[in-house]
Amino acid sequence: MVNIRLFLFFFRKENIFNILLFLTLISLLFIGDIFFLVFLMRLIGTYLAFFFFFLFTALGQFGIFRSFSVLLSSLSETKKAGGDCHEYYILYAGTIPSAVYMIYPGIISTLAGFLLLSAPVRKMLGRLISAKLKIDWDEINEYLFLLM
Repeated sequence: MVNIRLFLFFFRKENIFNILLFLTLISLLFIGDIFFLVFLMRLIGTYLAFFFFFLFTALGQFGIFRSFSVLLSSLSETKKAGGDCHEYYILYAGTIPSAVYMIYPGIISTLAGFLLLSAPVRKMLGRLISAKLKIDWDEINEYLFLLM
């Protein structure tokens, strides 16, 4: 079932402007990553700079995969035990912004992704995203109950 409120969110001018502004803000970090790579090339050499570039990118990919994997395992175990999963859903929503930064290759973006992945920031972002998008976690919890 499609969440109609989430769908209607994208049909307001203010929301579209905020989304585009947010995406522009994200792209500034990526541009900064390119400038930092060029600076690093001049400072330590091209090959060593690319080594660090690929190393941080691989660490970011592994970090975000590990984070989602642990989170989904904990969610599944709690759900099977009949516990309350709302905190896990909030953490899941808070993990998505860090995934945006960690998927993109780069040093600064990976460091920003790890910063967003820290527990207090991730929980705060998850609550903010849940409130802003008005996500009904009880409905999602029932759908997941049917799937598991």
